[in-house]
Formats: sequence, C-alpha cells, structure tokens
Amino acid sequence: MAEHAKFSPSAAKRWINCPASIALSEMCPPSVPSASAAEGTRAHAVAEKFLKGELDGAWPPPSGVPVAMYTGAKLYRDTVSQLGGKTLIEERLDIKEDLFGTADCGVVSDDLSVVDYKYGQGLEVEAKENYQLMIYAWGLHLKTDITPEFYDLIIVQPRIENNQVKRWLITHEKLEEFMNTVFAAREEALTKGVNATIQTGDHCRWCPAIGICPAKKAEIEHLFESDNVDIDARSLPMLPSPYKLTPEELANRIANVHYLYTYLNQLKKFALAEISAGGEVPGYSIKQSLGNRKFTDEAQVVREFYPSVKENLYKPREVISPAQLEKIIGKGKLDAFTTRELGEWKLEKTKDNEEQDYSVPPETDLFIMEDDL
Repeated sequence: MAEHAKFSPSAAKRWINCPASIALSEMCPPSVPSASAAEGTRAHAVAEKFLKGELDGAWPPPSGVPVAMYTGAKLYRDTVSQLGGKTLIEERLDIKEDLFGTADCGVVSDDLSVVDYKYGQGLEVEAKENYQLMIYAWGLHLKTDITPEFYDLIIVQPRIENNQVKRWLITHEKLEEFMNTVFAAREEALTKGVNATIQTGDHCRWCPAIGICPAKKAEIEHLFESDNVDIDARSLPMLPSPYKLTPEELANRIANVHYLYTYLNQLKKFALAEISAGGEVPGYSIKQSLGNRKFTDEAQVVREFYPSVKENLYKPREVISPAQLEKIIGKGKLDAFTTRELGEWKLEKTKDNEEQDYSVPPETDLFIMEDDL
C-alpha cells in the first residue's frame, strides 16, 4: 500500500489555510474509497502506459479501455512530449519527512516542468496558483538540484469542454516565498494541533473533518439560526421562513447555502466511514449499490452478435455538437447553422458581488420551513 503523507500536497490548500484541519482529520475514521477515485486510478495507469511507450495511440483502443480514457491519456502524452527534456514518471518528491507526494510527471531541461493529469470532469482544476503543483515544483527543484528562473506548471484535464491544457509560470523567488508559507502552516499544525488556526472557505469542500469542525458548525448555525422549537417526531431542524427574511438576509443565506450542503454531504460520508470501520450509527447501516451492466470486451460482443442483429447492435448515428465541430473547423463559422434555446430562470451574480456563490443545492427540501407547517 502506498505511503500517505501527513501533509499531503493534494490537500495543501486546506491545511495551509486551516492548519487545525490536520489534527481534526486524524480524529475521523478513514475515508471509504469511491467509484470516482477508482476510475481516476485506472485512468492514471493508462496515462502512465502512454508515457512509457506501452501504448502508442493506435486505433482502436485496447480491449477494456474506454475511448474517453484512451484519448485523454493520449492528450496527456502529447502535452508532455512537446516539452522536451528528461521525463520523470510517477516520481516521489520529498520535501520533509511528513511532506511528500508523487508527481504524475516532471520534465527536466533548462527549466523544470510539472504536469498533472486530472481525469475528473465535475470540477475544473486551474494551473494558476495550484498549491499541489507548486509544492511538487519545489520537490523537483530539491531532487534535481536545479534552480530555474521559471517553473512551468501544467494541468491536463481532458474531460472538460474547454481549456483542457492549462499552464502557469512562477519564478523561483515567488515559489520560495510560497514554500515559506507552507512550512509555517506545517509548523503551526505540528505544534498547536486542534488549537491551531481554524479557517473556513472553499478549501473545506474535501475536508474529512467538516462534520466535527467547530468553526463550520458555528458558521452554519449563525447563517441559519432560528428559534429552537420542536416540529414533530422527526425532529428536523427549523429554519426561518424565506417570507420573513429581509432582502439582505435572503441574499446572505443564498450566497452561503453551499456551506450547509457541503456540511450535510460530509456528515453522510463521516457516517459511512464510521460504519465501514466497524463503528455504529444508530438507525443506519451501509449497503453497496450495483452499477449498470457493461460489456467486458466490446470487440468480442461485436464478433458474437453482429451476424444476427446487424446494425441494431450500435447506437443511432448522430451529429456531433456545435462546440465539438468548432474544435475541428474553427470558431465563427456556425452562426448561420445554430440556434440557442432559452433555459430556466436562475439566480445570477451581479458584477459587484462576483465572489459570492448563488448556486442552490438540490437537497434544500431536507428542511421544514415555518410556513410549511
């Protein structure tokens, strides 16, 4: 089993902003492996084979490798090959005894480049000021004893629609300033534990301790506070009715409702991990769901069944989307051939409030409003 760092570069944005999250996370049960994580591991294995020359991009993909995974890994390989230099694949980079990580790819030439392969598609990852890549860049500097003027940080994320390859340059001086911040956060976490700085923000999204975090609990209680009264036997939380809020109060709650959504989501994950580790959550058990069936070898299915079912074996042929066609022919050529239907009404950020998040999660109906009683 791979060794995990106490101060993981992939979680650096969290523990740099909130050093107490290290100690709080250690109080939580181990996380349960997800299907997305398993898919990401598999995608990285395919990408590694491309870099090592074990796969060359020839068509069709090998049996058992999805098309999206194959073409995504090829984009990753092509991006790395354009950099030139010596390639370090899946290289462990040590900064401190408890601060280390494995970079997907490091490229050593006159400069140093770090390339990170992200197969996920739900959240777009930026190269600019990416804490994980910045720490890897420092690790590559230590490993090679090379001090370049610039470090080239690259994200390859093939399953997002635009900007699948993003790059950002940082000087050695700026990277050294950042690492001083990293070391200060690490030192505070080690010396102060749960009494270290606790700070909420977008870095809380993946925090395993969000379900026991006192700062997050206080924040949510403040945002959604109301009189504590019994509702019914279910004892669901009472929230203030939107009809009784001022416009300013309404805007504030909408802007911050994602905190509540994140908190509830982490509560479920915490309970799942607790039961998986042998603990007990009264009234709950765990059950693994079954996914949809899929063919183990599509080529074998075609050989076996095409003679009898012919073209019925394939999905109906369809034209690619305008966005996909523009990637081939260039932009500005489809205006006469396209239209855009109007969608549903939704809240939108005003220009003077762009930092706020007005997305409303789908689980709002978990709560009873006063006017619903």
